[in-house]
Amino acid sequence: MKGGIVSLPASELFSEEAEWEKAARGTDGRIYPWGNHWDPTRANTDENGLLDTTPVGSYPQGASPYGVQDMAGNVWEWTSTEWRDYPYQANDGRENLSNQEDKVIRGGSFIDTSRHTRATYRYFGFHATYTLDSGGARLVRGGRRDPRWHADDGGTGV
Repeated sequence: MKGGIVSLPASELFSEEAEWEKAARGTDGRIYPWGNHWDPTRANTDENGLLDTTPVGSYPQGASPYGVQDMAGNVWEWTSTEWRDYPYQANDGRENLSNQEDKVIRGGSFIDTSRHTRATYRYFGFHATYTLDSGGARLVRGGRRDPRWHADDGGTGV
C-alpha cells in the first residue's frame, strides 16, 4: 500500500527498537546491514536520486545478516519503543506497550543520506498520530519478545 493511512495496534505489531537494531546489524556490530562501508547500490537513499519508495526487496544485496530486506533507506520505520536517551534499558518504561508517548523511528528513507541509514541511527520520537511522508512500518511476524531479536549488547545508540 502506498500513500494511505492504516490503523493498527502498534504495540503488538511493530518491533521494539532493540529488535529492529539487532535485525539490521546482527551481532558483529556492523554499521550498515551489509557491512561497514557505505554502498549506494545497496539501499534506496538520496544518493540514488530516485526520490521515491521502491518495492521491498529491490536491493537484495543490502540485506542484513538475517536476510532482512530494506533495513537501510526506502522508508523510516516506526518502532513500538518510546523515545528516551541511550543507553538502552528495556526496564526503564520505554517498552511499556500501553504508553502513547513519541516513538523512535529507524532506518532512514529515500530522501535521506547514508548518515541516516546507519543501523545505529535513531531519529527523534514521533507521536503515533504524526504523518510522515517518508515513513512506513515493518510488522513483526511471530511471538513478541522473542529473545533471538533482542540486541545482546542492549543497542549502541547514535
